[in-house]
Amino acid sequence: MEDEEHEVYGVEIPDMDADVDMSHHHNDTAAAAKELNEMKKRLKEMEEEAAALREM
Repeated sequence: MEDEEHEVYGVEIPDMDADVDMSHHHNDTAAAAKELNEMKKRLKEMEEEAAALREM
């Protein structure tokens, strides 16, 4: 069975019990949250600009 899995995936299947470094995940999450806040700010600015154009 194990040989069949290697044929299907083409590589060795990683051990699910292996230690995982979550520090990268935390950094990625913080960067994503910052980017999301910046996108929300830009969206609000665009909505305000669109509202101003509609009033013209």
